[in-house]
Amino acid sequence: MSSNADPVYPDCPIIARTVDVRGLAKPELIRELARNEVSMNPYGELLFADERFTTSGESYRQKTVELRVRDLGFAKGETSEEIFKRASAFGLEVCPLELAPYLRLQFLEQPEGDRITISSHKISEDEAFPNGFYLIRRDDGLWLRGYRASSDNVWSPDEHFIFCRSLDSHA
Repeated sequence: MSSNADPVYPDCPIIARTVDVRGLAKPELIRELARNEVSMNPYGELLFADERFTTSGESYRQKTVELRVRDLGFAKGETSEEIFKRASAFGLEVCPLELAPYLRLQFLEQPEGDRITISSHKISEDEAFPNGFYLIRRDDGLWLRGYRASSDNVWSPDEHFIFCRSLDSHA
């Protein structure tokens, strides 16, 4: 649990964004990422290539909240499962996998070294298969990277995650 000195969501600093999902098919999304000079690692490419990663084909707007693991009350870090449970208790939801490339395309001014993991459900139970995406700007440019994390991996309390808010949420 957090100490009294650590404010917990919703009483902590957050970054709220609205992401415009444009309903593009995966090949179109890949072209948009390339046009914007966004690189992907092999895990990101593997996620995109998998038939279980689908796009909705619908345009919609999604409200998101970026916060740290500690902002959910985990001052020493925690596993994805516990982080996602706590976020759900606060009315936040994991994001659809398709949200990550759209967020990457809208967040081109990300500071160098800033890493943000997009919360999402795994599309495979295989521990060797990527869990989802994270965004980072490195000295070699913007990245949409896939990542793997075992079920017992403990995320740092300072790791940043993005969660979805329902469209009628005012939190």
